[in-house]
Amino acid sequence: MLGNPGGQNHDSDRLTATTLYGGYRFSHGFALEGARTSFGSGVNTEDPVLYVTPAEQMSAWSLAGVGSVVLSGSLTLFAKLGVNFAPNATYSSFAVDTASRPGTVYGFGISYQVSGQLELRAQSERYTGLGQTENGQLEATALTFGARLRF
Repeated sequence: MLGNPGGQNHDSDRLTATTLYGGYRFSHGFALEGARTSFGSGVNTEDPVLYVTPAEQMSAWSLAGVGSVVLSGSLTLFAKLGVNFAPNATYSSFAVDTASRPGTVYGFGISYQVSGQLELRAQSERYTGLGQTENGQLEATALTFGARLRF
């Protein structure tokens, strides 16, 4: 979801996003993860007050530390905290657009180890700092389901 947490309630706008992850696991409890998220179509981009950049053009790069706790032999709970940068986000204040700035990304999830190399994953991530309008900052919540291959 891409929306404005302040002012009017636009968080009900939904969209489909894609994310490509890559990372390195330092131990069973800590990993570093980089990602590129492309926020896809489905948002009302006709509203120039809420959406400075159409969602079809909005993307964010992120880097996060991921901590995990093994719950059972195949079930793991994890949480992440890091920074993101949306290169095509604009910040409007007093009718002057300024360059984009870093935001935060945080979330939690659960994974299920299917085999030695395949893992199924479900997570919730929150992105801040995706731009700003006169109504406030744009933020996004991503609920993701996917698979992870280990090499």
